[in-house]
Amino acid sequence: MVSANVSRILEAAASLTQSEYEQLRRLLQQRAARQAKLDSASELRQKLVDEGLLEANRPPRQKSSQFEMWQPIVIKGPPVSQTILEQRR
Repeated sequence: MVSANVSRILEAAASLTQSEYEQLRRLLQQRAARQAKLDSASELRQKLVDEGLLEANRPPRQKSSQFEMWQPIVIKGPPVSQTILEQRR
């Protein structure tokens, strides 16, 4: 059974000019192509997961309190990056 929205769209499409019809056709083709790309990308991802080449979607990692308490080490002298650059010269 066709929904009321589809029925209205089909009725409106019947009264389109040739130019309007071509615009509508291009729009629908673009949307179909975009959806096909999304479908093929998700199918590829699923195949890679099935073959063990990718991991399935994992939930985001929770922040560890260990990382929240991290503090940089204070050193005496010039920055380490400066020391490395000087030694490379």
